[in-house]
Amino acid sequence: MFIFGRLSPNMILLHLLLRYAPIKPLSQKKKMICKSHPELSITSLVYSKDAALTWFAPLSGLPWAMILRSAAENHPDNRFDIVVADPLATIESESGTNTITYANGEVKTNTADPFAEVQSLQQQLLPALSPIDDLPFIGGALGYFSYDLGRQVEQIATLAEHDIPLPDLALGIYDWALIVDHKKQTVTLVEPKNGQRKAWLEQHQAAFAHAQIATEPTTAHSFSLTSSWASNMTRDSYRNKFNNIQDYLLSGDCYQINLAQRFTANYEGDEWQAYLALEAENGAPFSGFIRLHQGAILSVSPERFCNCVMDKLKLSQLRAHALVVTMKHKTKKMPLHYSRQIKIVQKT
Repeated sequence: MFIFGRLSPNMILLHLLLRYAPIKPLSQKKKMICKSHPELSITSLVYSKDAALTWFAPLSGLPWAMILRSAAENHPDNRFDIVVADPLATIESESGTNTITYANGEVKTNTADPFAEVQSLQQQLLPALSPIDDLPFIGGALGYFSYDLGRQVEQIATLAEHDIPLPDLALGIYDWALIVDHKKQTVTLVEPKNGQRKAWLEQHQAAFAHAQIATEPTTAHSFSLTSSWASNMTRDSYRNKFNNIQDYLLSGDCYQINLAQRFTANYEGDEWQAYLALEAENGAPFSGFIRLHQGAILSVSPERFCNCVMDKLKLSQLRAHALVVTMKHKTKKMPLHYSRQIKIVQKT
């Protein structure tokens, strides 16, 4: 997993200014945030294996735009891509405090159970709908839970330094989605009845194409490291920690310990371009890109942590690599430019 932005330690799952005139989100055109229409409109679009990338590219700089991508063509689980953006509301939870932001700008905070709050938001904003065959997502909550969210469930010691400030939970509530089915070779736009999402998407595509013509390709479509990778451990410190782990295992104090190094480097360019390069070189069946106000998360995971079909939940081991990018001003003389730091965290 590759994470660009500021992430709390042990994050398992994704700042860029729009390079064209912003298009008003559909969800902000109403003065009140009301429950979506109980009936769905389902529109078929032209299929291509990169259709999700094409539709998502103009949205990739929007906060709360997300794509879940099946990027391994020959993998048995390589079937669906899901694209969302412009949520009805968002919820972020940090150290026991939930912040709920509605599309009309209204903000609420509370200290309730974050999982109950997510459920309440969905009931408030989305109608009750029955599942639709071959459509894995017809609206709902999409985002991430961090490992640190577990501290809101049970008492866990806080040992790691909280040096990458992102919320423990970040979810958007969406009433539409674009679904690509690689097995059936279909592209489906699901939205509330009488919605205007297709026109909204086409507006973004037109503005994006215009911006590409007006912008230098080297600045609009590039990503590169500007420093070498550096580990947070020396060879000796890593060896000492490894030997300590062997002692713990042999003495029976534990049966598994994950020793992970954090690698950091500086970069410049567009994080979305970094994702595209990663996907091209390391296509994984459970890839994704999540844009938040604080940063971007890139996932290139070969495995799925859990799979829920109807009432049956199947768990599997999860191994991922996380790339975390923090952004800092270079100098006071160049306030519009940023030096960015990438951090890689291996999780097993």
